[in-house]
Amino acid sequence: MNKNLNKILIVLIIFSIILNVFSSFYFQKYAFLSNDNEQHFYDMRTGYDNGIIPHTGARLVTSGKIIDENAVRVPGAGFYARFISLYSIANGNYYMARIFDVSIYLIVLFIFLIWIYFRFGLTALSVLTAFISVNCIFFEAVTSFTNPNPVVMFSFLFVIFFTEYLRNEKYSKIFASLLFPILAIMGQFHFAVYYGIVPTLIIYLIIKFNYSKKYLSYLALGVFLSFLLYLPYLIAEIQNGFENSLRMINLSKEYTVAFYKRFPQIYAQIIFPTFTLNKFDIKTIFNFWDAVSPFMIIIILISHIIVITSFIISFICVVLNKNIFEKIKFKNDNLIKELLFFYFLYIPVAVACPMILKGKGGGYVYHFSMFAMSFFTILLFVNYLFYKKPKLFNCFIIFLFIHIFAVSWHYYKQTYKSSLIGKKQKLTYDIVKHIGTDANGESFKLYSRDIFNYSSWLFLNKKENNISENPNIEYLIIENTNSALYRFNDDDRIKEREPHRALTLYYWYSPVNKPNTKDISRDFYIDNSELIYTNELFALYKKDLRLK
Repeated sequence: MNKNLNKILIVLIIFSIILNVFSSFYFQKYAFLSNDNEQHFYDMRTGYDNGIIPHTGARLVTSGKIIDENAVRVPGAGFYARFISLYSIANGNYYMARIFDVSIYLIVLFIFLIWIYFRFGLTALSVLTAFISVNCIFFEAVTSFTNPNPVVMFSFLFVIFFTEYLRNEKYSKIFASLLFPILAIMGQFHFAVYYGIVPTLIIYLIIKFNYSKKYLSYLALGVFLSFLLYLPYLIAEIQNGFENSLRMINLSKEYTVAFYKRFPQIYAQIIFPTFTLNKFDIKTIFNFWDAVSPFMIIIILISHIIVITSFIISFICVVLNKNIFEKIKFKNDNLIKELLFFYFLYIPVAVACPMILKGKGGGYVYHFSMFAMSFFTILLFVNYLFYKKPKLFNCFIIFLFIHIFAVSWHYYKQTYKSSLIGKKQKLTYDIVKHIGTDANGESFKLYSRDIFNYSSWLFLNKKENNISENPNIEYLIIENTNSALYRFNDDDRIKEREPHRALTLYYWYSPVNKPNTKDISRDFYIDNSELIYTNELFALYKKDLRLK
């Protein structure tokens, strides 16, 4: 029976990994830039053009402006260091950089899953592979290259480091010295970690002082290494009179929203393993489906029941200290319970810290640091089924085979319309990058709607974007109005108000960034021009004025 079960679990792992790899690369293909993503991309490309890595990260508040010299930013260079490094490795190709980014996510995930096998066994590996690798939040993080979502990726590393620290073995001191640095790196992507997981770790170490004192010197070393990670930021701030730091303090003072209106979406860490995408909203179950499928609704509800039941059982075992397993011991059960103690400690800390420190309670993304650990409630539940309810365990495994395919399909349907916008954007990127390559630094003028001038300004680097009123080359972009993609309306309400946006690139234009309706394509004299490039949506004509 065990041999047959092991074979089934291995098949589940293989299917989950295949779906994960295929879906991750497929979904990132047409992920699109929007609003704050545009801002991050512009800031990255500016640093790339100037050959510098900014000492600050993403903007703490989305201002609606692409260029905002007064924006308050996350301290530390981590976000843009990663962004610019991948962009440089891809030789300035944004879409190739995204492929490299997805590859790094998958490598970290697979390291985590291999570690799960060695620490918790095949059953744990199969269940966590099914839930983590085929997960809407994971897909969202993987496809959001321009957002500070690598916190999800680093959450896997934190769980490994924290667990190895708890094992009290030969290399535990090394992992003790890495705990604070990994959180410091997370903090350079998303500042919310300093209102949640960082104070949780500090409080945990105090509560468990009898154990942590054995590694006090190594923990102190970790704090010092974390300081070194922020040293470039500190030096830059000293040189500019603590400009960004003072803005952060002023922002905190000016933040007067009542706390009950900004209460942290702490339930996020409970529902990360479910189908839920973005927020706990019943609309995420029914939205974007062409027809409501009773079968699909049942699968989604079962998923939520499993996760909520796992949370309750874990709460009973860890917080209420009730031994529902009696004398049964499973592999590293004490480690799982210790991880879950940290998990439950995070909840009151993440609620109290924003209240005390006047921070923004924040949405589900503020809790990405707990993403990996949130699945360990399921691990405890699975062990309960395996030892106490074997028939239910078998049903659970059958459900997981359905679950992994259902999640992938669900995310595909959820993001279908935005992926069409992303495809338009990729084709637009393709056409303007072709102009930049073809011009090869020569001055040029672009005859098109203003949206393409905006795209050239955003996507092309300083050398490529040599637009001039006295050009050596003229280009004309003609849109294929017969394309089904062209006829797709990003937002019917917007099209009614602004017909020129039938081919919009961005779904969430702010008024500051929105191109005007100017169209100078009719001023281009097509005589003596040549068609040099086409894609699904555009045709590009060129006239070299140097040949006159």
